[in-house]
Amino acid sequence: MQLIELDENAPDRLIGAGCTLDAAEMRIRVREWAELRDRATGVRAVAGGVAIGLASDEPLDRVADLAARESECCAFYTFLVGKTPAELEAEGPLAYRMYDLTLRGGGLSLVMVGALMTAILVFAFRPGQRWAWWTMWLFPAWGISVSVAGLVIGVAPGQAPPPPLLSGFVLGLLAAAILLVSAPRFFGDRAAA
Repeated sequence: MQLIELDENAPDRLIGAGCTLDAAEMRIRVREWAELRDRATGVRAVAGGVAIGLASDEPLDRVADLAARESECCAFYTFLVGKTPAELEAEGPLAYRMYDLTLRGGGLSLVMVGALMTAILVFAFRPGQRWAWWTMWLFPAWGISVSVAGLVIGVAPGQAPPPPLLSGFVLGLLAAAILLVSAPRFFGDRAAA
């Protein structure tokens, strides 16, 4: 085995910084990760890394083995496989904090978006301000884009689609219908007066 030299021009300078795999082993390893990615129910960025969603029938022992082998050749990576929040906190408090921050940050973002949308509805949409009508189109765009993103990312064969895949589309269409029905109030003769 040899140390692979760091490519100074690489977009991620850690790639190859300490990997001990030779070129043939690296091709095999990259193929293993690509196969796992292709079987994943979702891949999303989280603070400090990525989270890979797996189907319930994915053998976690194989995933843990791949992660352990990767940690041997690339010690700068940290993998958390099949852990409950309590196990994660006991094993690595910093990793748990990253997990906790990601979940709480996502929840706080949803609360803030809800508060902003409510404020627009109460203080601008209800009194009939046109800018509020246009701004409220962000809600159906958001709901439908969540569904489209889920369709593009896909789900594992045999796995039921996650709830946002359907609910985002339904809520987006419902919000769009409400906005279209309310359009005469903002753009009709009464709005011009």
